[in-house]
This record gives sequence, C-alpha cells and structure tokens, in this order.
Amino acid sequence: FKYGLKDGKGEFAPSPSSGEKPLTGYWMDDKYMGKDRVDPYEIEHKEGSVSPRIYMTGPGNIIDITVVDPVDNSNVAANIQMIGQGNPREDTSYHKYFFEDVKFPVEFDIRYQVRNKLGGLNGSTAMADNSIRIKITKPGKWSITLKN
Repeated sequence: FKYGLKDGKGEFAPSPSSGEKPLTGYWMDDKYMGKDRVDPYEIEHKEGSVSPRIYMTGPGNIIDITVVDPVDNSNVAANIQMIGQGNPREDTSYHKYFFEDVKFPVEFDIRYQVRNKLGGLNGSTAMADNSIRIKITKPGKWSITLKN
C-alpha cells in the first residue's frame, strides 16, 4: 500500500462471501495492472547520445518536454510526434512543448539536432542527430528534459 491505496506487487485475497477471485500481480494507484510489472515510463528506443531526465511532479494529465543544447544550455527546437490523445501546445519563443489533457498511456517520438561539444573540422560547428521514443503509462504531471 502507498498512501492507503494498493500499489506494487501483491496478492489480493477477497473474503469468501464476496464472490471475487483472488489476484496476484501488480497494482498502481489502487488499480490492478496485471500479472506483469508496469513501469511508470519506458524508453523504447534511443539513438545518439541523448540523456533523458524524466520525472513526475504531481497528479494531473500534463507533460512538458524541453530539449537542451549541450554547448550553451539553450532550449532547441524538436520534432515531437505524440502517439495517443492530448492537446499539444508549443511556446515557440522558448522551444518548450506542452501536452495537456493527456490520456495515458501515451508515447512520444522525439527527433532533434544539437551542437556537438567537441566541434567539427576546422573549428566548424558539428551537429548531432538524436531520437528517442518514450512511453508514459502512469497518469500525472510529467516533465521530460533531453540533453546530450
């Protein structure tokens, strides 16, 4: 139990008179998720040197995504495809992406380019291509920051 709700691996043994069947498996926020563990999020695919920071800040149905350039820590534009339901909104002046009224589970395919800290030939700026697919299964207010 977590905060009085079934959460994690366990066995449910109902009273014989209830007519319910016993269950063994995983619960999340008092809901039976099945016999197999369900992580709150999964990284299903990753290319490049992307380093994701993914955390839940509280209850809700909002996800914000930020991609950070490793050279000067500025936010950069990304190509984000949401697979699921929600209302996308972009703050174009700061390259921050918000998804509101999200229905979980939801997936994101994110592709972007950032400058390489090591630079290119003859002092030119080298670019690094990156992509990641993130699946979020647990409802909440999520923050995703991608940095190389």
